[in-house]
Amino acid sequence: VSEEEQTRRLHAREDDVASMGNAELVMSRVSGPKELVVLEDSYHMITIDRERRDVIRRSARFFTEIGERTGVLKAVA
Repeated sequence: VSEEEQTRRLHAREDDVASMGNAELVMSRVSGPKELVVLEDSYHMITIDRERRDVIRRSARFFTEIGERTGVLKAVA
């Protein structure tokens, strides 16, 4: 990931398929702006689990911020 690319990773602390170590490894290799969001009340399928509304809200905000920063949202409107 380049220094210009922003990364936000959402990961469930109690994921029974992919460990927190995987999330931490990925994030340690990102050189640009990054945020690791640890979900405390979800498991592997975060988009349909208990915190799904927060996942949707955070994801929408992330993509909106990128769209505004790059001017993509203005081009679409």
